[in-house]
Amino acid sequence: MSDLQNFLDNNLGYLFNSNSYDNSDIELEIGRTIKKKRLEKNMSQIELSRLTSITQSNISKIEKGKVNITIAQLKRIATALKLKIRISMEE
Repeated sequence: MSDLQNFLDNNLGYLFNSNSYDNSDIELEIGRTIKKKRLEKNMSQIELSRLTSITQSNISKIEKGKVNITIAQLKRIATALKLKIRISMEE
């Protein structure tokens, strides 16, 4: 095994561990929750966009889990949807 491979295995192996949390999972979960809550309130993406100053195309990307949502964006969306943000981190 090469020195580079040893280095990667020893220092970055956790990135490829099947038990590690995939970042895309959380974006998708957040996006699906936002879409579900928006639809429950019979609100269009355009309406949500107007209330949050987030473009409709970005709302769409957020709902599909295609972009990293910022905390500021999440707060604006939660406010527009009259929701509270609750974060849970588990082992």
